[in-house]
Amino acid sequence: MPNRNLRQKNSKRSPKKTLKKQKYNILVWGLIIIFAIFIVSKIAYTISNRSFNSMDSSVLIVKNDGNEVKTFTLKQIRNMDSKKKQVEVSNIEKVEIEGIPMVDFLSNIDMDSSKYVNMYLYDENGNKSYLAMENVLEPDRYYLVYRINGKPNRQYDSSFGVFAIIDTRSSSIDSWDKNIQTIDIN
Repeated sequence: MPNRNLRQKNSKRSPKKTLKKQKYNILVWGLIIIFAIFIVSKIAYTISNRSFNSMDSSVLIVKNDGNEVKTFTLKQIRNMDSKKKQVEVSNIEKVEIEGIPMVDFLSNIDMDSSKYVNMYLYDENGNKSYLAMENVLEPDRYYLVYRINGKPNRQYDSSFGVFAIIDTRSSSIDSWDKNIQTIDIN
């Protein structure tokens, strides 16, 4: 019998050792979870940007009185400080747009936009529309958009093209300027 009691005493762990082992296990599992979250977020980021790879070389030309001032690729625009915003469409649904507020975009061009009256927009087919610069320069109103509801514009609606300029105060998609390829500031 004495041997049996001795074995039972040795087989029981002290509470301090058990607590240390639990802390160690918690730490290891915590690190594993953090690492897994990091990997999953990297994969999600890669997948979400993969759809842009074929369009990254698409170009937006900025002109001043008909003279080319600067050219931006989609990749350059996506690397700017983009923002997301909820926009109401047809008073029924909301869509999330992602792009650059026009005020911020224009600050990347070496010209004083406030001196000009109009911004002319040309689409892929040469159609022309214009916006009053005083409205374009209102903070958080007009956005140069490249993603709608998490999809590139063209995947959301093929008529939107790569770039669209959206008035966040307008609830009509018909009033949005779609498939923009050239901006001419006059």
